[in-house]
Amino acid sequence: MSDDIIRADVIGSEDYEVEISLSNGEVTDMYCSCPYALDGRNCKHMAAVLYEWSENEAEEKKDEENAINTDLFQPAYTVNSHKKKLTAVEGLVSGVVERVQK
Repeated sequence: MSDDIIRADVIGSEDYEVEISLSNGEVTDMYCSCPYALDGRNCKHMAAVLYEWSENEAEEKKDEENAINTDLFQPAYTVNSHKKKLTAVEGLVSGVVERVQK
């Protein structure tokens, strides 16, 4: 993912490649390798990627507003929240290891 493109592999009954072009945070074009989207139609794989992107955007804004208050006991519903929780746990573990080694 970058400022102007989102690329994802969506795994379902088959694996499909999805690419979504962005301009100033707005979707300008979408592609999916599934048969349904071959004639230019939007598909559920595109929707899944857009949903994940939207959830990540909302979560990032919420984290910025709340100064990233991570509750490790709440479920992580997005890839981004899972990564943040993993980073927080790794930080806690490395802090304990450093204290034990002293």
